Amino acid sequence: MKKILHLLLAGLGGGIALSVGNFLTFGLIGSGLDHKSGILFNPRYQSPKVIAVWTQYEPLPLIIRQPLSIPMIFIFLGIVHSMLYILTLRNSIRTPVKKVVVLTIVLLTGALFFEIMGPLNLLNEPIGLISLELSFWTFSMLLESLAIVYIFLGIDKSSKATINLH
Repeated sequence: MKKILHLLLAGLGGGIALSVGNFLTFGLIGSGLDHKSGILFNPRYQSPKVIAVWTQYEPLPLIIRQPLSIPMIFIFLGIVHSMLYILTLRNSIRTPVKKVVVLTIVLLTGALFFEIMGPLNLLNEPIGLISLELSFWTFSMLLESLAIVYIFLGIDKSSKATINLH
């Protein structure tokens, strides 16, 4: 039961960190919160198709219709990413910094696949903005990785301290 609670705690922390990272990058810089003033919505740089998907085509994106649904999905992803961390990295890499770097790289593969198959392939988004979005994903997933790794490190230290007391 404790292991499940630890997994949920790390997943919650990771999901919140991913949400914060996405808000700071995609929300504030990318869209300008109004989906008009950010660089990702500037018609001088952005594909008209991308702007239309976000502002005209019904149904509008989930984040516009139900804004809290995305952080909830990110918390679910944080739990999945925490499982991935437990199964692959927790005991195989020694230093926390390496754990964070490797987990971030692993998580970025999904973002890279998404950016190539979605915005680039389907929506004809310019490569410069794809690169910017990948930097946003890198920042967000770095925050998520930091949260997951350091929450588990705290749990591991706490567990060792409890064992030593007995």
